[in-house]
Parts: sequence; C-alpha cells; structure tokens
Amino acid sequence: MIRFPTFNPRELKAILFLLSIVLIGAFITLYKSKNPSFAPQLIINNSTDSVTYNDTTDKKSYLEQELNINYASEKQLQNLPGIGPVLAKRIVEYREKKGGFKTTEELKEVNGIGDKKFEKIRSLVTIN
Repeated sequence: MIRFPTFNPRELKAILFLLSIVLIGAFITLYKSKNPSFAPQLIINNSTDSVTYNDTTDKKSYLEQELNINYASEKQLQNLPGIGPVLAKRIVEYREKKGGFKTTEELKEVNGIGDKKFEKIRSLVTIN
C-alpha cells in the first residue's frame, strides 16, 4: 500500500503558494507566446553594448527610451538616428574634454551635429 506524506497546515499553505506561483508563471509565459506584442523583449549585451531585438520589437521602440549622453558608450550612441561611429567618438571626446554635458542642447557644439540632427535626437537623449 502506498502511503502519502501528511503535511501540517503551515506546510500545506507553503506548497499551495509555490504551486500558485508556478501556475501563474506558466500562464504568463503561455500568454506572451500567443500575444508577442504583450511584452517585447530588448536584450542588451553588456560586453559589447550591442542591442538585439526580437521579432516584435523595432529599433524605434528602443530609441524611445532616453539615452544619458553623459554615460553612454560610443556603441550606445550609435543607436541614435544619424549618429555613426565617427560622430559617436566626437561626442565622447567632447564629453571627456568638457567634463560632461550640462544640457542636451550642448550636443550642438559637437562638430557634425547641427540643428536638424539635434531635433531628430532631442527626445531620445537626457543628461539626468
């Protein structure tokens, strides 16, 4: 005859709690797989500062998050529209020379960033 273990009320509550967490996690995973727009994933590889997007996330949605220009790496700056490797390097050099940006408008003082380019990235950058 098989004998099942008996649990006291406290152990039973803990088991039911853990089981409910597992079931909720499984439901969320299933829901996300059926509705990919529910939680787009952005994976940032810290070793290379590269950005990988899944099928439901585009570059625009990543860029809607403000990038701190006082701390961003050259690779991170290159994710901004119109900013390539050369301009990203100039931004970092300017930042190091001046001891950081006091305002985002100060970006216009970097050689290669004019009013048009600044307007494209204004809402995507911060100094906070």
